Amino acid sequence: MPFINDDTIVIYPEILHGNFLNAKNVVRWLLFFNRFPNDDTAYGKNDLFFSYSKKFNDPELNPSGRICTVSYFNWEIYKRTNFGERNGTCYIVRKGRSRPDLPREFDGPILDSLPEREKAKYFNSCKYCVSYDTYTAYSSIAAMLGCISIIVPEPGKTKENYGGERPGIAFSFDDAEIEAAIASLPVLTQRFAALEQSNRENVRFFIEECRKYFGML
Repeated sequence: MPFINDDTIVIYPEILHGNFLNAKNVVRWLLFFNRFPNDDTAYGKNDLFFSYSKKFNDPELNPSGRICTVSYFNWEIYKRTNFGERNGTCYIVRKGRSRPDLPREFDGPILDSLPEREKAKYFNSCKYCVSYDTYTAYSSIAAMLGCISIIVPEPGKTKENYGGERPGIAFSFDDAEIEAAIASLPVLTQRFAALEQSNRENVRFFIEECRKYFGML
């Protein structure tokens, strides 16, 4: 690989096994739970680990708990354009595709593989967005674009198993839960507004940690 040398830092997400680029300096960014918890060959012993959030961290890999949360949303695409009548339900499956409680048939479109502008179109036309992926930002985007956004907990679990309340999102079809989600939409809006500064701070932390760990100060 001509673009890989001893000064290169390669960042792999948690879904990739091994070091196929043969990089000397490797960062593993755990964007979800560790996919290879019992596989000593998945990651290198000198790899530097960050977790996207505390809940996804593996203390054995990242005992110091380094966190790097960077989220980017193209608000030219994810823009609310419909403030009037809505109909129907769209669905998100993604990381929930192996769930035993998935419906055999859906009464609306599954958005997983659609282009982003198509997803935004449905978020602007559907009344409900129902997700079987319990950790996707699309549920929050759907709420921002006007859907009643509902995450379906895995069998035997409640929203407390996923960290409790999430602004703008309901964890059941219960009327009180949906009303609470709609009432908390201003909090969700504020969180998205604060993302740019948070992203900058997280990137600075990430760079400094890499420089120290790989001796590039």
